[in-house]
Amino acid sequence: MSVHQINLVAQSGEFSLEFVCTAAKGAPCRMRPADPDRETWDADDPDLIDADCWAVGWCNDGGFEDSVRADEDGIYSSVPVSAWYEEGVMVRRELPSTPLDLSSPNEGND
Repeated sequence: MSVHQINLVAQSGEFSLEFVCTAAKGAPCRMRPADPDRETWDADDPDLIDADCWAVGWCNDGGFEDSVRADEDGIYSSVPVSAWYEEGVMVRRELPSTPLDLSSPNEGND
């Protein structure tokens, strides 16, 4: 399972993308030079410290659109929504539903 994900977030009626990291301390994406102005390093540098994920930092500092580039074209994920018109197209996510039948398979057959 990947430690990075992209969330499509609705907040105050507007959509935005959010880059999220769930990597544990010491993960390669959390290791960076102690000098915050240093832009290049490699994993063998002796002065690396454990910090917040640099990928999330770049997205927050530069904006998602300027920081993240897709490596492959195509749909990465699809979110089912219901849609209606109310001074513009309104959408609501459709959550997966699982029918839950709590009756006993022998109920009524006693």
